[in-house]
Amino acid sequence: MSGFIGGDDFRSLMRHIPSPVMVLTYENESGPRGVTIGSFASVSLDPPLISFNLMRSGSSSEDIQGVSCFAIHVLRNDQSRLSEHFAQPDLSSGVQFKDIDYIYSSEGVPVMDDCLAFMICELFDIVTAGDHSLVLGKVLRADVVTPSKPLLYFQRSYHEVGDSM
Repeated sequence: MSGFIGGDDFRSLMRHIPSPVMVLTYENESGPRGVTIGSFASVSLDPPLISFNLMRSGSSSEDIQGVSCFAIHVLRNDQSRLSEHFAQPDLSSGVQFKDIDYIYSSEGVPVMDDCLAFMICELFDIVTAGDHSLVLGKVLRADVVTPSKPLLYFQRSYHEVGDSM
């Protein structure tokens, strides 16, 4: 057994691990922006910290360095369309948010009206991690908007949480 694993093998392995599907939103000079993320984790309770990854070559990785706050939206099991929409690279702010209902939080962050839950976060730190940036956010406040099952990504397709065992 080899001690090294290539990118394709690693990607194949990671497909066996379900991931929550979230949408990150923030405001920059071009207006409200959003991107789908699938690498979300809680990090600390005191202070309340979360983390997610952004591809360093993407515009969102550069953008996030210039914001003080952002929102993370937990998508419901019926919101795969939103995930697909915000996963499209290089859409303008106007196109990204054209048919999206949102308001601005008191921190100036776009918050989508229709999701399972959201968190408003202050940028805590960004760590370079290979070809990604590991973003840490301090949760300032959070709310469950529409209690339901979350959207998961597993084996290249969307799923929902199943029955308890």
